[in-house]
Amino acid sequence: MVVPGADGVFGVLAGHIPVIAELVPGVVQVIDGDSTEKYFVSSGYASVTADSVCNINAFEAFKLSDLDEAAAKKSLEEANGKLQTAAEGTPQRAEAEIGVQVFSAMVSALQA
Repeated sequence: MVVPGADGVFGVLAGHIPVIAELVPGVVQVIDGDSTEKYFVSSGYASVTADSVCNINAFEAFKLSDLDEAAAKKSLEEANGKLQTAAEGTPQRAEAEIGVQVFSAMVSALQA
């Protein structure tokens, strides 16, 4: 498993140390033998247990293949527009900043 942590992307293999990590917007890769499933997560937490089990608690998660790049780009443009007009220190500004962060990561993931 590959996880987008706040301190950087990290892999979880057998023998991994127990850890709790904040997730940032990005792609979680679930690797099972020769197959890999990719999910986009907006945020959340990952916990790795002493027996190397990784639990993902995401606020939103979507199969990467189910996302629409054009819609993600449009949402990024809208979030950037809101960011330009929102006053510092307001909830609207915070919401716009989160939108820019999430949709920027989503567009990057879809273009990779």
